[in-house]
Amino acid sequence: MLTSPKIIGIPFQRFTIDYILPINPPSNGNSYILVGTCATTKYAIAKSYKNADARSTVAYLIDIILQFGAIGEIHSDRGLHFANKLVKDLLKALNINNTYSNAYRPQSQGHTEKFNGTLIDMISHFVQEQPKKWSLYLNMYYLRISSKQYTAINDATKNTPFYLLHGYNPKSIFDHNFISTETSPEILLELEKLKNIRDELPKLLADRYLKNKKHYDSNKVQVKFKLNEKVLIKDENRKSKFAYRYNGPFKIMKQVSDVTYVVEIIKNGQLVNEYKHVSQLKKYKER
Repeated sequence: MLTSPKIIGIPFQRFTIDYILPINPPSNGNSYILVGTCATTKYAIAKSYKNADARSTVAYLIDIILQFGAIGEIHSDRGLHFANKLVKDLLKALNINNTYSNAYRPQSQGHTEKFNGTLIDMISHFVQEQPKKWSLYLNMYYLRISSKQYTAINDATKNTPFYLLHGYNPKSIFDHNFISTETSPEILLELEKLKNIRDELPKLLADRYLKNKKHYDSNKVQVKFKLNEKVLIKDENRKSKFAYRYNGPFKIMKQVSDVTYVVEIIKNGQLVNEYKHVSQLKKYKER
């Protein structure tokens, strides 16, 4: 039976947090992203860390509290990076309630996971161009998602998450001709990179939508994978046309969105979970 969600009317009265799985290659020494979403405004904040552990979680929460003020309740899964003494001690000291999602009801963290899926799509695109610099532009990614209407309208209020939190929509620094002629070349280059990201994201999202739509429309049945199903993964790095196009089989661990799955793969002799787009996956048939 589907229960009614808790209605919260105050920003940051309820804050949902979740780690994104390791992103390869690391950027500035960081491989993990911790994302938090305000239940009222749907405003999301993402920060990158070297490890997905209790210390990273505490550092993240302190940063959020110093920036936005006290949080009423923290909601997360039961991973050890959240359900541990260090985090519990911090929340107790600050009089913050903490709740955990039921393993059988992942929709309780739906807004955070939806944001994560969009963020992963963006990072996947830019990683191809500058593999080790994705963390440098993380703020640009999540601000763009939270402040633009093509991705971030709140269904109930018809406003963007940024507006619901701050009371206004942000003006882009590129909308005003205020940059001094004496600005150093290094700063101008960095601003140009940011402008390119800002300008490219709408096209990226539109292209991805059209590409997915074309792919799905060309097939009568959309490819779907089940939990624990075995799949093959496309080899994007094969050096010879005679090499196998797909590697595997590997196991589906989780479905993040209609087009994104978490797959358990073998890397450096260890089992790790990675995000994979549906276009990279193929059903495995037992012989």
